[in-house]
Amino acid sequence: MELIAWYYAKQGVKHGPFWNHEIKQLAAAGVLEKGDLVWTRGFANWHQAGEVPGLFPAAPTGETPTPGSGPPPQTPYTSVTTQDVDIPEVEAPEPFTVSAGFP
Repeated sequence: MELIAWYYAKQGVKHGPFWNHEIKQLAAAGVLEKGDLVWTRGFANWHQAGEVPGLFPAAPTGETPTPGSGPPPQTPYTSVTTQDVDIPEVEAPEPFTVSAGFP
């Protein structure tokens, strides 16, 4: 898996960089919301996070959850930190332009 640096903006404040697996973890945990803006290398402008395919977990199909049942258990994973990895600095544009759709 290629490591890609991502940034997100929430209420006008830019956060990042985060690796692609980290930004997906933030989305799954609800820290990153679909209305927040995201940017990565190759994007001309910031996009709403909900418009980026694969950023959020797929919506469950089939069963309707029982109220109070909570989310399904998470699959254990190995945590990877960025402290030992050199993340190249990428100058993300200011988070003021929202694209009209994701290509």
